[in-house]
Amino acid sequence: MRAMKANKYKIKTNKKLVENATKTLDLCRELYNAALQERRDAWKREQTSISYSLQQDQLPSIKMDRPDLKDVHSQVLQDVLRRVERAFDGFFSRVEKGQTPGYPRFKTQRDIILLLIHKVVLISKAIGSRCQKSVPLGFAYQD
Repeated sequence: MRAMKANKYKIKTNKKLVENATKTLDLCRELYNAALQERRDAWKREQTSISYSLQQDQLPSIKMDRPDLKDVHSQVLQDVLRRVERAFDGFFSRVEKGQTPGYPRFKTQRDIILLLIHKVVLISKAIGSRCQKSVPLGFAYQD
């Protein structure tokens, strides 16, 4: 049996870090809700599905239109869109199985924070120490 190893990191916060984290959470929530709304509207109007890859391809133009999104790392935004995709995959899986489906819901600020508390990964750590200073603080989350 392999031994599991766990690391614990303590992040020292200050006012600027808290403001940046709050801003990032709000932008992630806005993107999640916008992606969900886009998929809903496409189905209601044209009976067409929008995939993760289509929404991901739109991210560069969205970042150009919304300068505040430039402060959020692209992997974080892609992860938000993956979460929307997983929500719809779960929905359609439950429909196929005949279970109560539960259509994906819009997220409140509290929902996003609870998801992030579940598993938080600092993006700057993931891309390596060489780039840490140039990368803004961002969070990715996964189930």
